[in-house]
Amino acid sequence: MITSKDICFVTGADAAYFLMAGMLAESLAARYPDIRFRLLDFGLSEAQRALSIEKRWFVPRPDGIARSAHPYMLKAYLGRYLGHDRPRVAVWVDCDAVAAGGGTRQLCDALEAMASRDQVLAAAVDAGYGTWGKFVRHQRAPAFAAAARDAAAADAPYINVGVVVFAGDEALERWPAVTERFDGDACFEQNALSVIARELGPRFHLLDNRQWNAHGPLLAGVTPSADGPICGGRKVVFLHATSERETFHVRRTVNIPLDGRTASGVVKWFNDPGLRELQSTHLRAFVRNNLAALRQHGVLAPDPALPLA
Repeated sequence: MITSKDICFVTGADAAYFLMAGMLAESLAARYPDIRFRLLDFGLSEAQRALSIEKRWFVPRPDGIARSAHPYMLKAYLGRYLGHDRPRVAVWVDCDAVAAGGGTRQLCDALEAMASRDQVLAAAVDAGYGTWGKFVRHQRAPAFAAAARDAAAADAPYINVGVVVFAGDEALERWPAVTERFDGDACFEQNALSVIARELGPRFHLLDNRQWNAHGPLLAGVTPSADGPICGGRKVVFLHATSERETFHVRRTVNIPLDGRTASGVVKWFNDPGLRELQSTHLRAFVRNNLAALRQHGVLAPDPALPLA
Protein backbone atom coordinates (compact mmCIF):
# COMPACT_ATOMS: atom_id res chain seq x y z
CA MET A 1 0.00 0.00 0.00
CA ILE A 2 1.26 3.47 -0.90
CA THR A 3 0.65 6.24 1.63
CA SER A 4 1.51 9.93 1.80
CA LYS A 5 4.69 9.06 3.73
CA ASP A 6 6.01 7.22 0.66
CA ILE A 7 5.68 10.25 -1.62
CA CYS A 8 7.70 13.42 -2.05
CA PHE A 9 7.04 16.33 -4.41
CA VAL A 10 10.25 17.76 -5.84
CA THR A 11 11.10 20.84 -7.87
CA GLY A 12 14.20 22.88 -8.63
CA ALA A 13 14.85 26.61 -8.84
CA ASP A 14 17.52 29.25 -9.08
CA ALA A 15 17.38 32.67 -7.41
CA ALA A 16 15.13 34.16 -10.10
CA TYR A 17 12.59 31.33 -9.89
CA PHE A 18 12.46 31.09 -6.09
CA LEU A 19 9.13 32.93 -5.80
CA MET A 20 7.60 30.58 -8.36
CA ALA A 21 8.84 27.60 -6.36
CA GLY A 22 7.18 29.12 -3.30
CA MET A 23 3.97 29.58 -5.26
CA LEU A 24 4.07 25.91 -6.28
CA ALA A 25 4.79 24.82 -2.70
CA GLU A 26 1.83 26.81 -1.43
CA SER A 27 -0.50 25.25 -4.01
CA LEU A 28 0.74 21.75 -3.08
CA ALA A 29 0.26 22.44 0.64
CA ALA A 30 -3.35 23.41 -0.06
CA ARG A 31 -4.09 20.13 -1.87
CA TYR A 32 -1.56 17.68 -0.37
CA PRO A 33 -0.80 18.94 3.16
CA ASP A 34 0.53 15.56 4.30
CA ILE A 35 3.06 15.07 1.47
CA ARG A 36 6.64 16.31 1.71
CA PHE A 37 8.04 18.99 -0.59
CA ARG A 38 11.70 19.39 -1.55
CA LEU A 39 13.46 22.19 -3.43
CA LEU A 40 16.65 21.39 -5.34
CA ASP A 41 19.26 24.13 -5.34
CA PHE A 42 19.78 25.17 -8.96
CA GLY A 43 21.47 28.43 -7.92
CA LEU A 44 19.56 29.92 -4.99
CA SER A 45 20.84 32.94 -3.07
CA GLU A 46 22.21 32.45 0.44
CA ALA A 47 19.07 34.10 1.86
CA GLN A 48 16.82 31.78 -0.13
CA ARG A 49 18.82 28.75 0.98
CA ALA A 50 18.46 29.80 4.62
CA LEU A 51 14.69 30.15 4.29
CA SER A 52 14.45 26.81 2.46
CA ILE A 53 16.47 25.10 5.18
CA GLU A 54 14.17 26.51 7.86
CA LYS A 55 11.15 25.15 5.99
CA ARG A 56 12.86 21.75 5.50
CA TRP A 57 12.60 22.06 1.74
CA PHE A 58 16.26 22.42 0.89
CA VAL A 59 18.29 19.88 -1.10
CA PRO A 60 21.86 21.09 -1.83
CA ARG A 61 23.66 20.66 -5.12
CA PRO A 62 25.67 17.41 -4.96
CA ASP A 63 29.45 17.54 -5.03
CA GLY A 64 30.99 17.18 -8.46
CA ILE A 65 28.27 18.94 -10.45
CA ALA A 66 29.66 21.94 -12.30
CA ARG A 67 28.33 25.37 -11.34
CA SER A 68 27.88 26.01 -15.06
CA ALA A 69 25.59 22.99 -15.54
CA HIS A 70 22.44 23.78 -17.50
CA PRO A 71 19.16 23.61 -15.50
CA TYR A 72 18.00 20.79 -17.81
CA MET A 73 21.06 18.79 -16.81
CA LEU A 74 20.48 19.61 -13.14
CA LYS A 75 16.94 18.27 -13.46
CA ALA A 76 18.31 15.04 -14.91
CA TYR A 77 20.56 14.76 -11.84
CA LEU A 78 17.44 14.42 -9.67
CA GLY A 79 18.54 11.01 -8.45
CA ARG A 80 21.92 12.37 -7.36
CA TYR A 81 20.28 15.26 -5.53
CA LEU A 82 18.01 12.91 -3.60
CA GLY A 83 20.91 10.60 -2.84
CA HIS A 84 20.44 7.47 -0.77
CA ASP A 85 17.48 8.94 1.11
CA ARG A 86 15.15 8.75 -1.87
CA PRO A 87 11.43 8.43 -1.27
CA ARG A 88 9.58 5.41 -2.56
CA VAL A 89 7.92 7.74 -5.08
CA ALA A 90 9.36 11.07 -6.22
CA VAL A 91 6.95 13.31 -8.11
CA TRP A 92 8.85 15.95 -10.05
CA VAL A 93 6.83 19.13 -10.75
CA ASP A 94 8.33 22.07 -12.66
CA CYS A 95 8.24 25.21 -10.55
CA ASP A 96 6.18 27.03 -13.21
CA ALA A 97 3.26 24.71 -12.44
CA VAL A 98 0.56 24.95 -9.76
CA ALA A 99 -1.56 22.26 -8.15
CA ALA A 100 -5.14 23.03 -9.14
CA GLY A 101 -7.03 19.88 -8.12
CA GLY A 102 -6.79 16.36 -6.82
CA GLY A 103 -5.64 15.30 -3.40
CA THR A 104 -3.60 12.71 -1.53
CA ARG A 105 -6.09 9.85 -1.88
CA GLN A 106 -6.40 10.31 -5.64
CA LEU A 107 -2.63 10.39 -6.02
CA CYS A 108 -2.10 7.32 -3.85
CA ASP A 109 -4.74 5.42 -5.82
CA ALA A 110 -3.02 6.33 -9.10
CA LEU A 111 0.33 5.19 -7.72
CA GLU A 112 -1.19 1.93 -6.44
CA ALA A 113 -2.50 1.26 -9.95
CA MET A 114 0.97 1.87 -11.37
CA ALA A 115 2.53 -0.48 -8.82
CA SER A 116 0.03 -3.23 -9.67
CA ARG A 117 1.27 -3.06 -13.27
CA ASP A 118 4.96 -2.87 -12.28
CA GLN A 119 5.20 0.61 -13.82
CA VAL A 120 8.16 2.67 -12.64
CA LEU A 121 7.80 5.90 -14.62
CA ALA A 122 4.85 8.08 -15.59
CA ALA A 123 4.52 11.33 -17.54
CA ALA A 124 2.15 12.98 -20.01
CA VAL A 125 2.60 13.49 -23.73
CA ASP A 126 3.73 16.96 -24.77
CA ALA A 127 0.60 18.80 -25.94
CA GLY A 128 2.47 20.82 -28.52
CA TYR A 129 4.35 18.02 -30.28
CA GLY A 130 2.81 14.67 -29.39
CA THR A 131 5.35 12.45 -31.15
CA TRP A 132 9.11 12.25 -31.58
CA GLY A 133 8.72 12.85 -35.28
CA LYS A 134 6.78 16.08 -34.89
CA PHE A 135 9.25 17.36 -32.32
CA VAL A 136 12.31 16.87 -34.52
CA ARG A 137 10.52 18.49 -37.47
CA HIS A 138 10.01 21.68 -35.46
CA GLN A 139 13.03 21.85 -33.15
CA ARG A 140 16.79 21.73 -33.61
CA ALA A 141 17.68 18.37 -32.07
CA PRO A 142 20.12 16.49 -34.34
CA ALA A 143 21.09 13.84 -31.80
CA PHE A 144 17.48 13.10 -30.93
CA ALA A 145 16.54 13.19 -34.62
CA ALA A 146 19.00 10.36 -35.24
CA ALA A 147 17.22 8.31 -32.57
CA ALA A 148 13.86 9.05 -34.21
CA ARG A 149 14.74 7.95 -37.74
CA ASP A 150 12.84 4.67 -37.82
CA ALA A 151 9.07 4.82 -38.26
CA ALA A 152 8.23 3.23 -34.91
CA ALA A 153 10.35 5.75 -33.01
CA ALA A 154 8.95 8.67 -35.01
CA ASP A 155 5.45 7.74 -33.83
CA ALA A 156 6.49 7.23 -30.19
CA PRO A 157 4.93 9.55 -27.59
CA TYR A 158 7.05 12.63 -26.97
CA ILE A 159 6.63 13.39 -23.29
CA ASN A 160 6.64 16.61 -21.35
CA VAL A 161 8.73 16.59 -18.18
CA GLY A 162 6.70 19.22 -16.32
CA VAL A 163 5.19 16.48 -14.14
CA VAL A 164 6.97 13.13 -13.83
CA VAL A 165 6.41 10.24 -11.43
CA PHE A 166 9.48 8.19 -10.51
CA ALA A 167 8.33 5.03 -8.72
CA GLY A 168 11.74 3.51 -8.09
CA ASP A 169 15.35 4.12 -9.04
CA GLU A 170 15.60 2.73 -12.57
CA ALA A 171 14.69 5.84 -14.57
CA LEU A 172 16.43 8.15 -12.08
CA GLU A 173 19.68 6.23 -12.49
CA ARG A 174 19.52 6.30 -16.29
CA TRP A 175 18.38 9.88 -16.82
CA PRO A 176 21.77 11.69 -16.46
CA ALA A 177 23.71 9.53 -18.93
CA VAL A 178 20.96 9.56 -21.55
CA THR A 179 20.56 13.32 -21.14
CA GLU A 180 24.28 13.83 -21.76
CA ARG A 181 23.88 12.03 -25.11
CA PHE A 182 21.48 14.76 -26.25
CA ASP A 183 23.33 17.77 -24.80
CA GLY A 184 23.09 20.59 -27.31
CA ASP A 185 19.66 19.57 -28.58
CA ALA A 186 16.55 21.57 -27.78
CA CYS A 187 14.85 20.23 -24.63
CA PHE A 188 17.58 17.64 -24.21
CA GLU A 189 16.50 16.32 -20.80
CA GLN A 190 12.98 15.87 -22.15
CA ASN A 191 14.32 14.01 -25.18
CA ALA A 192 16.24 11.72 -22.87
CA LEU A 193 13.24 10.86 -20.72
CA SER A 194 11.18 10.21 -23.86
CA VAL A 195 13.81 7.64 -24.87
CA ILE A 196 13.78 6.03 -21.43
CA ALA A 197 9.99 5.91 -21.44
CA ARG A 198 9.95 4.15 -24.82
CA GLU A 199 12.58 1.63 -23.74
CA LEU A 200 10.60 0.82 -20.58
CA GLY A 201 7.67 -0.28 -22.74
CA PRO A 202 4.72 -1.40 -20.58
CA ARG A 203 6.58 -0.33 -17.45
CA PHE A 204 5.99 3.29 -18.50
CA HIS A 205 2.59 4.81 -17.79
CA LEU A 206 1.33 7.60 -20.04
CA LEU A 207 -0.58 10.14 -17.97
CA ASP A 208 -3.54 12.05 -19.39
CA ASN A 209 -2.09 15.51 -20.01
CA ARG A 210 -5.53 17.13 -19.68
CA GLN A 211 -5.58 16.02 -16.07
CA TRP A 212 -2.00 15.73 -14.85
CA ASN A 213 -0.11 18.33 -16.90
CA ALA A 214 -2.37 20.84 -18.67
CA HIS A 215 0.02 22.99 -20.67
CA GLY A 216 0.61 24.53 -24.09
CA PRO A 217 -2.43 24.49 -26.41
CA LEU A 218 -4.46 22.62 -23.78
CA LEU A 219 -4.57 25.84 -21.75
CA ALA A 220 -6.92 27.35 -24.34
CA GLY A 221 -9.55 24.78 -23.36
CA VAL A 222 -9.29 25.05 -19.57
CA THR A 223 -12.55 26.24 -18.03
CA PRO A 224 -13.49 27.01 -14.42
CA SER A 225 -15.92 24.95 -12.35
CA ALA A 226 -17.04 24.72 -8.74
CA ASP A 227 -14.64 21.78 -8.27
CA GLY A 228 -11.68 23.46 -9.95
CA PRO A 229 -10.45 23.82 -13.54
CA ILE A 230 -11.67 21.40 -16.22
CA CYS A 231 -9.75 20.50 -19.39
CA GLY A 232 -11.34 18.33 -22.05
CA GLY A 233 -13.85 16.97 -19.57
CA ARG A 234 -11.15 16.06 -17.01
CA LYS A 235 -10.56 17.68 -13.63
CA VAL A 236 -7.13 19.29 -13.79
CA VAL A 237 -4.58 18.27 -11.16
CA PHE A 238 -1.64 20.39 -12.40
CA LEU A 239 -1.69 23.52 -14.54
CA HIS A 240 1.68 24.16 -16.20
CA ALA A 241 2.59 27.66 -17.41
CA THR A 242 4.53 26.76 -20.52
CA SER A 243 3.66 27.18 -24.19
CA GLU A 244 5.39 27.54 -27.54
CA ARG A 245 6.44 31.17 -28.15
CA GLU A 246 4.55 32.22 -25.01
CA THR A 247 1.21 31.74 -26.75
CA PHE A 248 -0.65 30.99 -23.52
CA HIS A 249 1.68 32.45 -20.89
CA VAL A 250 4.01 35.39 -20.38
CA ARG A 251 7.26 35.62 -18.41
CA ARG A 252 7.48 38.68 -16.15
CA THR A 253 9.56 39.98 -13.26
CA VAL A 254 7.39 40.74 -10.25
CA ASN A 255 8.16 43.00 -7.28
CA ILE A 256 5.96 42.46 -4.23
CA PRO A 257 6.03 45.46 -1.83
CA LEU A 258 6.32 44.66 1.88
CA ASP A 259 6.94 47.42 4.45
CA GLY A 260 9.26 49.40 2.19
CA ARG A 261 11.05 46.31 0.97
CA THR A 262 10.47 44.10 -2.05
CA ALA A 263 10.31 40.39 -2.80
CA SER A 264 11.42 40.07 -6.42
CA GLY A 265 11.49 37.20 -8.87
CA VAL A 266 10.34 35.85 -12.20
CA VAL A 267 6.86 34.42 -12.65
CA LYS A 268 5.48 32.75 -15.76
CA TRP A 269 1.90 33.99 -15.68
CA PHE A 270 -0.97 32.36 -17.51
CA ASN A 271 -2.56 34.69 -20.03
CA ASP A 272 -6.03 33.61 -18.94
CA PRO A 273 -7.20 35.99 -16.15
CA GLY A 274 -8.87 33.24 -14.12
CA LEU A 275 -5.79 30.99 -14.19
CA ARG A 276 -3.57 33.96 -13.41
CA GLU A 277 -5.69 34.76 -10.36
CA LEU A 278 -5.17 31.21 -9.12
CA GLN A 279 -1.40 31.75 -9.39
CA SER A 280 -1.66 35.15 -7.65
CA THR A 281 -3.63 33.61 -4.79
CA HIS A 282 -0.91 31.06 -4.10
CA LEU A 283 1.90 33.58 -4.56
CA ARG A 284 0.30 36.00 -2.10
CA ALA A 285 -0.26 33.12 0.33
CA PHE A 286 3.42 32.14 0.12
CA VAL A 287 4.54 35.66 0.96
CA ARG A 288 1.92 36.13 3.69
CA ASN A 289 2.55 32.76 5.36
CA ASN A 290 6.33 33.22 5.33
CA LEU A 291 6.63 36.95 5.91
CA ALA A 292 8.63 36.67 9.14
CA ALA A 293 11.10 34.21 7.58
CA LEU A 294 11.40 36.32 4.42
CA ARG A 295 12.37 39.27 6.62
CA GLN A 296 14.59 37.30 8.98
CA HIS A 297 16.70 35.70 6.26
CA GLY A 298 17.00 38.81 4.11
CA VAL A 299 15.08 37.52 1.11
CA LEU A 300 13.41 40.94 0.91
CA ALA A 301 15.47 43.64 -0.78
CA PRO A 302 15.40 47.33 0.23
CA ASP A 303 14.46 48.36 -3.28
CA PRO A 304 11.61 50.64 -4.38
CA ALA A 305 8.52 48.48 -4.56
CA LEU A 306 6.34 48.00 -7.61
CA PRO A 307 2.81 46.56 -7.61
CA LEU A 308 2.29 42.87 -8.19
CA ALA A 309 1.57 42.45 -11.90
